[in-house]
Amino acid sequence: MQLLSYFSQIADPRRKQGQRYELAPVLLLTVLATLSNASSYRMIEEYIQSNLELFKKQFDLEWKRAPDYSQIRNIITALSTQEMEKALRIYSKEIGDEKKAERGELRIYIGVDGKTLRGSIDRFKHKTPLHQLGAFDLDGNIILGHIDVSEKSNEIPAVQQLLKEL
Repeated sequence: MQLLSYFSQIADPRRKQGQRYELAPVLLLTVLATLSNASSYRMIEEYIQSNLELFKKQFDLEWKRAPDYSQIRNIITALSTQEMEKALRIYSKEIGDEKKAERGELRIYIGVDGKTLRGSIDRFKHKTPLHQLGAFDLDGNIILGHIDVSEKSNEIPAVQQLLKEL
């Protein structure tokens, strides 16, 4: 199953009135732009605009132009992070299961790593930087999921919770 179909299952938080761009293609193209090193909403807009003709053919889009960076920002910030995480975890699990079935394996090797997110500190509000923990399927080369580590905790309880969820 394609990633676009998983994004189609995410509830659209926008009002129906005036929706110019479907949610699933915007999310997919945002992911592709990010994978192509786009690090801002303006860069995502530029990436989509520069490849729009290809995307229109590939995904049967009827867009006249790429969504504006402010539209992309409004769509992304309005999304439920839990729904997005759920869709990506299900997709990752399905890909991993397919690869294991091809190799006839039942075992999974998981790597876990914590990262502090650059630019997430807020000295004005006295907030420490965000710290996330990610789980990675070493054989399938797929990110299985991630979880936020609480400010007053360490990674061990977060690893236990993440593995339980996976």
